[in-house]
Amino acid sequence: MSSNSSGPQAGLRGKHMQLDAIDLQILDQLQRDARQTNMQLAARVALSASACLSRVKRLEKSGVITAYRAVINLAHIGSSLKVIAHVTLEHHRSQDFRRFDSAVAAIPEVVEAHQVNGAFDYALTIICRDIDRYREINDQIVDGQLGVGKIESHIVLMTTRSFSGVALSALVKPAK
Repeated sequence: MSSNSSGPQAGLRGKHMQLDAIDLQILDQLQRDARQTNMQLAARVALSASACLSRVKRLEKSGVITAYRAVINLAHIGSSLKVIAHVTLEHHRSQDFRRFDSAVAAIPEVVEAHQVNGAFDYALTIICRDIDRYREINDQIVDGQLGVGKIESHIVLMTTRSFSGVALSALVKPAK
């Protein structure tokens, strides 16, 4: 496996920001509803509006909060196909991983790419319009001079639990 020193996970290896119980409450509330007003958020975490806004700005500036996004119900837009693809590279040199990372980043339907250990090298989440488009993406990945040895595809039949935020209280012990 290669060691990637950039990206959203890179900072996790270094210095961690000390978060107190109120910071964790703010983060939990924003994961549930990032559109709530600062006044609503402040009331939910028992702070004044100015103190709450100050904490949110500090969390943004420090890189703890990196973005605010909308969750879209794709069924209301049209049909789509979600595929989990396990990819194994032929070789495991740093340049092989970098080449694959760059190529996958250029495919808009690849919404997540995780380099993993175990029986395969990558777990990709691909959301595309239909099976024909997935076949094109599959061919692009396999035939694209990326050094892919094998790709194993799993079509998602039903999502029984979607990501709705990280259980921060299970991960982080608040600073005192």
